[in-house]
Parts: sequence; structure tokens; C-alpha cells
Amino acid sequence: MTITLTDRETHAAEQSQVLRQHFGFGPLMHECLTSWNPNDAIVWYPSSGNDYRDILEFSSNRRDLHGIKRPPHLFIHTSVCGRMSDFRHTGDGYFLYDDKRTSIEAIRVEPVSHSDLLRRTVGLRDAHFAPDGLSNKPDDGRLGWGYLMQIRARSNKWGEHMAWVLRLECRNYDFFVRMIIQAGLRIDSFVQVRQGLGLGGCGLGTTYLTPWLTWAGVREMICDGEFHGDAKSFLKVARTLVKEGAPDVVDFVQVHHQLNPFQWSSYCVDGAQLAPTTRAPSLLAAWEQVRAACIHPASSWANQ
Repeated sequence: MTITLTDRETHAAEQSQVLRQHFGFGPLMHECLTSWNPNDAIVWYPSSGNDYRDILEFSSNRRDLHGIKRPPHLFIHTSVCGRMSDFRHTGDGYFLYDDKRTSIEAIRVEPVSHSDLLRRTVGLRDAHFAPDGLSNKPDDGRLGWGYLMQIRARSNKWGEHMAWVLRLECRNYDFFVRMIIQAGLRIDSFVQVRQGLGLGGCGLGTTYLTPWLTWAGVREMICDGEFHGDAKSFLKVARTLVKEGAPDVVDFVQVHHQLNPFQWSSYCVDGAQLAPTTRAPSLLAAWEQVRAACIHPASSWANQ
């Protein structure tokens, strides 16, 4: 199916409305949303921590290597570690990372407010220290904040790039349920690298979300081939997500790997394109199929 510019414009307008409704509309958010080119994408990086390498990997220097067609407009990072006050202040902004080869600086920062929808956590405890999600009364004093940032990423190798990043201190499952399933936000590109399983005894990784990725709009991803999980835990996740509004019928997903592996945080990572195919007989069958499609190439490279 050919997607026209009118379709893209309608899609961008709908996504802007969702973001405006649930994260406020300060001056920086206004600038971010009104500058949106309809052909540009939303990228979601769950369990991002303090990692901003996705900005460089989705840059004009690197997109072709990964088979990524659409340039990003907004990166959404969800994580449960750190505060802006943890970073070095630089006048109007903050240095988020600097190792003399690469520097990441938030040159403009705007706190975002959360709608009531995002203050209700999902009944899955994927990290024992974070039961409250985006709550006004976080469990450990670290959760519940969010910032829209204009980022300047400088790399000795890949040059300088500007990016909009919406950084949310919340659980991945809360964001997926509240923003994607219930609010209708659509994600164009997905980053599955370092899915956060080791932090705080976390047992539910983002790979359990993969059967719903194409339904959520994802057509491009960067993945590390690490696909942990078991059928029993997936079915637990699936029951909860369906109860929260996720479809209980999905399509099988064709995964086309670029076969241009590179190193990211010691993982062997590759770009891939996703496309829905035929209807899966069950959610478990869909999960097992996409699991096999995602895990095989990366695991083969890692063993070489």
C-alpha cells in the first residue's frame, strides 16, 4: 500500500495531538511539534538508561547502513534511573555524556507534565524497585519525572547532530499500555538494545512486546538479537496487555535483517525491517515466530 503525503500529514497531526494532550504544551514542546516534517518518525528506545547512541545510529551518516528509510523527528526514552540533577549543568543545558570522542549535551530542557492516564501503573512488576510508574508519589523518590530535551550529539567520527528527545522516568510496560495501547500513540522505529533485564532483578524484558510491534506502527528496528523469555511469562504478559486493551489477535511478522552487524554496548546489533504477514493462530505462536526471526542472525554473529 502506498502512503501519500496527505496520509503522513494526518498521521503526524494525530500523533502531535496525543503528545500535546498527555505531556503538556510548553514553548519547547510547541516548537518540537510544529516543526514536525510529516515524513519523519518517532523512535522509542525502552530501557535507554543514560544511552543516547540511538541519535547517532539514526543520523544521516548511519541510517542507510541499518536500512532505516525515515529520518527521526522525536526520540522517546523510557528508563528508571537518573535525574537531570545527576548531570553536569552547563548554563542553559546539561552535559549528559562526554568521553572525548563523543559528547551528548541537552542544550535546552523543558519539564513535561503527565496526564492522569500516565499516573496509573500496569499490574506487571518488571522491576521490583519501580512499582509506581509515572506517579506523583514514586516508590523510591526517583520516578515520575519527564523532560523534553533538544540534544546536540557530537562525534569525532560521525559529526554533529541535533535531536528532540522526550525522556520519561517510567517503566516500559506503563508507557506501552498507557501511551501506545490506550492513548493511541504510534511508534515508527524501535530500539531493542540492553533491554534492562539485569537492573533491579527485572524479569520482564521488552521482547515480550514484539508480537504487537507492527500493530503499534513499527516498521524499522535496531535489535541486539538477545531474546530472553519463556512461554509461561509471555502468556502472563499477554493476558495483562489484552486486559488493558491490546488486540488478542495479531499477524505474524516478517523480519528482514540488514546483515550489517556492529557493536553497541558490547552487543552485536543489526538493523531490521518489519512487515505484518498472515494472521497468527495465537499470541503465543506470534511471539515464538518473531522470537525465532529476531534471535537467529545476531546469535550466530555473536558466536563467530
